[in-house]
This record gives sequence, structure tokens and C-alpha cells, in this order.
Amino acid sequence: MKISTTTGTLSKYYGEEEAIRLLAKAGFDSMDYSMFIHDAETGVYNTKDFLDHAKKLKKVADEAGITFGQFHAQIPNPSVPDYMSRTELWDKLAKNSIMAAAEVECPYVVVHPLILPERRYDELYKENFDLNLEYYGKMKDTLKKYGVKVAIENMWHWDDDKNIICPSVCSSAEEMRELAETLGDEFVNCLDVGHAVLTGRTAESMVYILGDRLATLHVHDNDAKDDTHDLMFNANGINMMFPDNENKIDWDKFMIALKDIGYKGTFSLEADNFIKKFPEELSFDACCFMAKVARHLVDKHGL
Repeated sequence: MKISTTTGTLSKYYGEEEAIRLLAKAGFDSMDYSMFIHDAETGVYNTKDFLDHAKKLKKVADEAGITFGQFHAQIPNPSVPDYMSRTELWDKLAKNSIMAAAEVECPYVVVHPLILPERRYDELYKENFDLNLEYYGKMKDTLKKYGVKVAIENMWHWDDDKNIICPSVCSSAEEMRELAETLGDEFVNCLDVGHAVLTGRTAESMVYILGDRLATLHVHDNDAKDDTHDLMFNANGINMMFPDNENKIDWDKFMIALKDIGYKGTFSLEADNFIKKFPEELSFDACCFMAKVARHLVDKHGL
């Protein structure tokens, strides 16, 4: 199985082309291209030159010996008051991301579902489900034309009253799968392991439910309270006096579940905040360690 990670943090430090070279040098076989680091309004993917930009990145990747395993499209943010009124922009960027993915021979684009500001727990379930049927449905013709699939990710929202993260759109594997199946063969699922534990699920249980709809991953760790996007085993809260491993995520059970369902995608990290813990001059060393941890889990379980 190929190991993969996001390009975002290294791209901000070194530019996208050098980031791709460094990830390959660190030992990653593939990457989750962070398209969202480009401004939604003014960035290259909202210009006529976006395919030329993608072509340049593909050339760099080919020379470095690394593939595009998945794209991560721009992220509509429900905390921005007017984001629901900007659907024309999100529609355009989603279409452009699909075309760019095809240009670099990337099979999947992760596109977050739209989240109604009031959608917490199961409130407005049907209204939000129907909204996403319309949102994703507008992508179908482009997906069919370019042979790319959209991966729908499990999300969370914020409970202002309790001041905690809470379940929201596609927090359950059942809703994720139902949405993808209703939309058709052009749609699959991306399991975000960190988001699973934040909304009271286990990653392995979601893997079994998603089954053959599971095509991509966002693998990262947290303390089951904050979406910290840390490296596996690094958010386990080990106490100095009582040094037992207290992982909130059972990584062995997760890997066994992937093997049980015959998961065929990449093992793709979304743990960039681990890199940010270190001075910029140590960022490449941090990436090398991330690759080593990912390879350890994959090799340990024969994936």
C-alpha cells in the first residue's frame, strides 16, 4: 500500500513544487494535494490558468517519483456568515478541482459536504441531506466526463451551548454511505479518522460500515476533544508518573479493519500540525518521521 500525506504545510514553507520534491524524498509514495491553500476568490484555481498550473505540478511529481493519490478541494466554512450564499463559487471550484485532478491523473477529489449553520446532531438532517444531493449532483456530469470520483468526508460542527465539538453532516458512516450511494457510482467516501473519534465513533466501526465505498483516508490523531490533526500516537496524553499508552484511537483495530474490507486506497495522512510543532528548518525531518510511522503501521499489518 502506498503511503501518502498532505502537501499544505510544506507548500506554505517552500512553495508547491519544492514541497512535492521534499515529500518524495521523505519517503512518501503519493500525496493528498492541498488545493485549499489557494484563496477561493483570488487563487489560481479560480482563474483560467488553473490547468496550466496543474500541468507544471504533474511534471514535478513525475520527475520526483511521487503520485497524486487524492485532491482536497477548497473548504466551504460554515463559520463564515455568508458562505451559503456563495454556492456559485463552490460549484465552480469543485468543477475546476475535478478537471485539475484529471490533468494530473488523480482518481479522487475530497469535497466536504455543505453544512447548514444550524445542523448540529440530527437537527435538519433531511434538509441538509437534500442540500448536499443538489450540491454534489451538479458535479456528476463533470465527473463522468473526466473519469474522476468525489470522496465525501465525515464532518463535525460546534455546539455553542456546551462549547464542544458535536456530530453534524456525515458524522456517521451510515449517512456517508447513504449520500454516496444515492448520488451514484461517481461518489465514494473519505474516512477522516480524527473526525470519527471527535464525534463519538470508532474508526474501525466506520470502516466496516463504509466497506467498498471507502476509497480514501485522512489519518491523524487527537485527544477526542479538539481537531488537532496530529501524528498517530502523538496525542495520547501519556502522564509522566504513569506512562501507559492512552490512545483514543486503536490504531491496530483500525488497520485490521482496513485489511478485512480489502481497502485498496492509499494510507494518507492529514497530520500537518505535527510539522508545525517544529521550527521550519526541522520540517523535512518531521516529514521523514511521519513517513516512517505511516510505513510502520502499513507494514505491521501487511497492507
